[in-house]
Amino acid sequence: MDDYTRRLHFHVERIAGGEPIGFANMKAEMSFIQATEAALFLKWAGTAVVEGPYNATANGRISLADLIKLIEAPTGKSARISLVGNDEIASPYGIHTSWYMSNEKAVKSGFQFTNLDNWLQPLIEDIASNVPNNNDKY
Repeated sequence: MDDYTRRLHFHVERIAGGEPIGFANMKAEMSFIQATEAALFLKWAGTAVVEGPYNATANGRISLADLIKLIEAPTGKSARISLVGNDEIASPYGIHTSWYMSNEKAVKSGFQFTNLDNWLQPLIEDIASNVPNNNDKY
């Protein structure tokens, strides 16, 4: 909810509003992390004996097609997907190939990440519940 980039909000709001979203590859997969989890990871990395680069991401990944399905459910709308488009409708997740990280090194070093499947759907439902209903307009 507190993502200042509002990338996930972009998708929820556009689908709820019946507006198109441009994607390059709906099969591409992404990984995600919550802001609080990222902060906990940084705190851990600052106090643990670690060296070198580490990736921080929740366990799991999701295809963009499946992400859109998760958004369609609470909005009650079918997404209008465009595989071409301009910058106005381009998804901030409009990647051509999968873009995810492995958190294996951090896990082996002792950090425990959340599972994406446990929090992504409730987060989307929370965002969707805060989107004004277009049917409520006078």
